[in-house]
Amino acid sequence: MKNKTSFKLKLQLLLQNWVFVILFIILIFLLGVIANKYEFSKDITQANRNTLTEGSVGVLKEMNGPINLTVFATKDDVNKGDKFRQGIINFIARYQRTKPDINIKFISPIEEPKLAQEMGIRVDGEVVVEYNKRTEHITPPFAEQDLTNLLVRLTRTNEKPIMYLDGHGEKNLVGLKNSDLGEFGKQLENKGFKFSNPDLTVLPDVPKEGSMLVIASPKKNVSELEAKKIVEAIK
Repeated sequence: MKNKTSFKLKLQLLLQNWVFVILFIILIFLLGVIANKYEFSKDITQANRNTLTEGSVGVLKEMNGPINLTVFATKDDVNKGDKFRQGIINFIARYQRTKPDINIKFISPIEEPKLAQEMGIRVDGEVVVEYNKRTEHITPPFAEQDLTNLLVRLTRTNEKPIMYLDGHGEKNLVGLKNSDLGEFGKQLENKGFKFSNPDLTVLPDVPKEGSMLVIASPKKNVSELEAKKIVEAIK
């Protein structure tokens, strides 16, 4: 009887140890998931590159004058592993190696709530980029392509939209169908281009504020009325 009781006790202790081990493993797993999620939300670059692509370098070389970045982010808490501000510094350093007159200023939205509100700051970590008296906001996480496209938009002074015709089975520049050019149009929009879709059956002529008129592979002929207006516009 005593041996039987001892066996049950050992079995209970063994089961308790295994339960503890399993719970400990689950805890470690959950901590890993939380850590990865936190790091992702703070990973502004989404990559570990130390150098810029040739495209970004080319954009920077075309920019004359300083670029000012105001980062609205709470101060890093090293004890909690928060390295967001340092991450920004490291990320922008890649740009500064090509263009040294890129300036970074940090402001805590907690310490300066009124200023953050006036600047239209919506999230912690938001960056206001200013160049040539023009500004644009970018929020983390963002990659090199996102920031470089923003810089391209800031350099673009021609605000005339790209006009595109439809109603004749054309490939739509902002459409989502397989036959459309929506992805191409999206890339243009990311670089600061704007679009306009004039109805030449109603308008007296082709709008002069457009930079160009795109007619992308129409499946049927443009009407004589529209054609006449287009010909008059290019004379």
